[in-house]
Amino acid sequence: MKTKDITSRNYFKSLKIVYYVSIIELLLFLAIAVLLSFIAPHHTENIRLIKISSFVIPTIVVLGFLCSKTLFKRKLEKLKYENDLKLKMEGYRSALIIKYLSLKVPAFIAILASILTGEMIFLTLSVLLILMLFIEKPSPIKAARDLELNSENTQIIANPNKIIV
Repeated sequence: MKTKDITSRNYFKSLKIVYYVSIIELLLFLAIAVLLSFIAPHHTENIRLIKISSFVIPTIVVLGFLCSKTLFKRKLEKLKYENDLKLKMEGYRSALIIKYLSLKVPAFIAILASILTGEMIFLTLSVLLILMLFIEKPSPIKAARDLELNSENTQIIANPNKIIV
């Protein structure tokens, strides 16, 4: 089955859609959590839950951050030695999605923990992850730098009408 060729413009447009949807989901969930904390302050009386969460949630956040960096770098290391630009760009897309998920899932968990326990520190941790996600906006320049593309391939992905995948 032949797939449709994708231009650089469409490729980065689809990456930006994934990026923006990830941020919007998190911001909406965060807004709901903040709204809930103001409307109906919830402070759990279960001290055990708070103590466990105080250890587990920051651990999950740190692991998510480290996984996003590590998995992304591992995937890029494999892609750097690939000669075919199409395969590089397909791999780059999956690497970015993994990176976004590695930041998004712990942020969701931290927000949920804040809703359950009433601890605002978890919201702060989720905001930090959202800020990390803001920094990761996809672009042809960033892709060329991440993949260490040669000048010819950099020009190809910088041209919005060139077919890259």
